[in-house]
Amino acid sequence: MFESSLALHPSRWRRYLLLLPLLLALSLALLLPSSGLWLWCYLLLLAVFAGLWWQQWSVQHRPQSLLIGEQGELRWLPGDTPAGQLQADSLVLEWAIRLHWRTAPSRSFPKGELLQRWIFADQCNDDDFRALARSIRQCQLRLRQRPGT
Repeated sequence: MFESSLALHPSRWRRYLLLLPLLLALSLALLLPSSGLWLWCYLLLLAVFAGLWWQQWSVQHRPQSLLIGEQGELRWLPGDTPAGQLQADSLVLEWAIRLHWRTAPSRSFPKGELLQRWIFADQCNDDDFRALARSIRQCQLRLRQRPGT
């Protein structure tokens, strides 16, 4: 049985945070020599960085639902993201939560794959965000109290 469910929406903060590395890369142009081989090296690196940045910027995130069970089970709806077991090293911050979970064992990952996902506070309402943080803390306490983990 799942003790907590949460509807997640795409985050605006994620896009703002993605602007910071781009601004940092562009500000390096002011510090580097602007002639000869340095200019070409910088332009090449900037083009590669901008391509990678654009890939992340243009990713369309659909609304999802997250279910957390009493024993730390995670399940995502729709099922594009693999379900798994919450790990004790998940991180709860005031403005974001980093979920860290392990999927079920498979042939390619005999111990299960370790996955992580950031959930920003603007992806849900304040009450749901606090409830998610509280249920993660409770799961962390249960997981840390288990012998052998």
